[in-house]
Amino acid sequence: MTLFLIESLRVPKLAYDSTERLRKMIDRKPARAGQLAATLNDDNSKDEQGRQIGDILAFVSGYSNLWAVKASSNSEPVKITNKWWREWWNRNKDRDIFGWLEESISIDNEEHKTTVLQRMSAIKDKRALPYFLKALDSPRPDVQYWGVTGLQGLDVGFQGKQLPYTYEAFLEKKDGLVLEFKKKYVR
Repeated sequence: MTLFLIESLRVPKLAYDSTERLRKMIDRKPARAGQLAATLNDDNSKDEQGRQIGDILAFVSGYSNLWAVKASSNSEPVKITNKWWREWWNRNKDRDIFGWLEESISIDNEEHKTTVLQRMSAIKDKRALPYFLKALDSPRPDVQYWGVTGLQGLDVGFQGKQLPYTYEAFLEKKDGLVLEFKKKYVR
């Protein structure tokens, strides 16, 4: 099924659904990311499919909006990008999704942290608690927002319910919310 979906990425009418399905399949069984990395082809004529596979890997690993390779016009960006993803898989094949996100969040880039914290919030893994707490100390409100959202998602009282704070509502109550969550979780 995985290989069929990878091939379906080439069909414009199926690409979106295939992408979403592959993301969910990798969430359930992370080893499928290795199957995607193995199908990367260094042939420039297959660049679009490789970009789509890279986008899927970037999403599940927390590298969205950060992984693109900047290569000079004389270099071979497809080969460089594919090499990066193969090396990423070799480093991470024994980790779970959360382990991938831990690697990604370690990059010193506050804007990128919002992407990783959002992903951590979506998977609701209790190991993310220290990352959400650290986000509360960020100078960036968007990073703080995902810290609060992540903490709400881990809170037993919120699980299965709509989270009460949109980003705009968070900004209105930011200082009080950050203080409230620090009091609740920092001992």
